[in-house]
Amino acid sequence: MPAPAVTRDDLRFFCTALSFAAIVIKDEKRGDGRATSADAGRILHLADLIESFCAYAAVRHNEAANQDEPVKIDAMIERMKMDLRTRGETDMDKDRATLNRLHERLHRRHVAHAGDDEIADKVLALLDAELNCVDGKTP
Repeated sequence: MPAPAVTRDDLRFFCTALSFAAIVIKDEKRGDGRATSADAGRILHLADLIESFCAYAAVRHNEAANQDEPVKIDAMIERMKMDLRTRGETDMDKDRATLNRLHERLHRRHVAHAGDDEIADKVLALLDAELNCVDGKTP
């Protein structure tokens, strides 16, 4: 089972707790284990720095993970094209997320080579489809 998503508030709470602990442990020489009002600004500043680092690291991790995605989807598309050429059919994944990724990638590949008139025609066709939708479903 996947881990639950961490919200922005969860991250802020964690970063504040971590910075509180860091400041109190650093200033342990006071001996009372408490933060003073003078420590509050340092705690919040450190929490902001930790949160910024976490956000930056998460974005970099996602960018690295997503770099392989087009290559994987392109390989899947090429396999499907080969199946269609040789057998006249292909095994289509029924997973909606995979279908959406295939559709988006094929669309991007097509648009990269399409002329302005062709793209304009596609936009009009999609607008017509939107107008013909009833309760979010195409007739």
